[in-house]
Amino acid sequence: MVKVNSKDGSVICTTGNENFSMVKVISNHYKVTTRVQLDRESRSSHVIVVVCEDQLNRSSHVEEGTEVGTFIFNAVATDLDLKENGEISYYTSPTHSGFRIDPVSGEVFTTMRQDREMRSQVTFEVIAQDGGIKRLKTSVTINITDINDNSPVFPRPEFSFYVSKRSLVGTDVGHVFAFDVDVGLNGP
Repeated sequence: MVKVNSKDGSVICTTGNENFSMVKVISNHYKVTTRVQLDRESRSSHVIVVVCEDQLNRSSHVEEGTEVGTFIFNAVATDLDLKENGEISYYTSPTHSGFRIDPVSGEVFTTMRQDREMRSQVTFEVIAQDGGIKRLKTSVTINITDINDNSPVFPRPEFSFYVSKRSLVGTDVGHVFAFDVDVGLNGP
C-alpha cells in the first residue's frame, strides 16, 4: 500500500515497470498489483519505482482576436519507460475547444480566433499517453483577455428631455448612457 500526501488529492501514481501497476484504493491510497503472472524461478526479485505526480489545473491566456495558429504554451510530460513504451503522444479533449496540440511536441496552438465577448475562458483536458497503456491528464484553462474591439452603443437612437421654463440652473433634466461589451480599460 502506498499513501500519497496531497492537498487536493489530484495525484496520479505509476510504477515505471510493465509487470506492475498502481490501483487507487481510496482518495490518496494506492496498491501495487501485478499485471502478469510472476515466476520466481526465472526472476527472484523486481525493482519497482513508484512515481506520483500532481494533476493540478493549469492556466494560460490568449488575447481575443489572436491569429489562428498562434503558439500558446507547451505541455510537457516525462516517461521512464524505454523505447516505444516511453514515447509520449499528446491530445486534447474535447478536440473542438478552439485549440490543438501537436501530438509529438506537446505545443498548443489556436485553431480559431477567440472572442472574449462570446466566452471569457476555455477549459479542456490535455492528455499525455505513452506507447504502452499509461496516460496522464490535466485540466487546462485558457483565459481570453479583452481588446478594445467594440464601440460604445446607445440603447436608443435619440434621447429627449423636457425642461420646465421655471427650472433652476443645475437642475437634472435627464441621463444619457451607452453600453460597451468590452471590459476593464476597454469598456465602461
